Amino acid sequence: MIFTMLGIVWGILGGYQGTAMIPEGGAEPFSDLLQPATMVAIPPKGSSALLKVDNFRIQYRPDGSIQQFYSDVAVEDRFGNELKHETISVNKPLRYGGITAYQTDWSMTAMRVTYGDNEVLLPMAGLEGLPGSQGKLYGAFLPLEEAPKDDANAKPKGVSLLAKDLESVVVYDSKGAFAGVRRVTSKKPIAVDGVDLVINDIVASSGMELKADPGIPLVYAGFGGICITTVLSYLSHSQTWAMQRDDGSIVVGGKTNRALVGYELEMNEMIDQLPERIQ
Repeated sequence: MIFTMLGIVWGILGGYQGTAMIPEGGAEPFSDLLQPATMVAIPPKGSSALLKVDNFRIQYRPDGSIQQFYSDVAVEDRFGNELKHETISVNKPLRYGGITAYQTDWSMTAMRVTYGDNEVLLPMAGLEGLPGSQGKLYGAFLPLEEAPKDDANAKPKGVSLLAKDLESVVVYDSKGAFAGVRRVTSKKPIAVDGVDLVINDIVASSGMELKADPGIPLVYAGFGGICITTVLSYLSHSQTWAMQRDDGSIVVGGKTNRALVGYELEMNEMIDQLPERIQ
């Protein structure tokens, strides 16, 4: 119990926590992502390394809902040498150098599209909470024509693209009319506002919760000791004392932690086996 309490206190005072939203192909130093709990916190061993997301993907159920999402992540040193590579998911974190990275969230960062001879990477913005939308919703805008400079209220002409997942994109023309839906993997063009638009890819970001708790070994040691002592407490053990007085009589005493009735019967049987007089 003492080890467990010491581990909890040390984890609160000396721990590190942080969050990360890293796009595919991006990398961030652990030292920039982790924040100390107090001034006495000591940086974990792996804080000098970089966390890189190589790939992010989502596994869907037949009804279209998300079953699981995965990130292929790597830990690299400052020279770009890979120290560890692992595929993480919810309830399967990455552990390195005293740091644990849990898969907790995801988002869309950019959309790569082609129109004509141009290939552009469009930034995507979160649109959650808009009327009529539920869950995650992200949008991108492809400008095709600049707004007139003499009209301050004019808006640029372009194509709007909306996505709720990484598989399909809804396309609207410059007037806001529905133009069609395209699956990202189809590479099939869609004609909108006089151009043939192809959705090449959606760049996703992996959201992770980072934690470094130096008190975990003490907590585990404490719980291990509690488990052992709990098992031992179920084992019955007893002690018996006997003393012979000057007049020849014997005084017998004892104690047990369990099975009081059984111990009493055992004591009576033992006393019955004693001779009536001991020299």
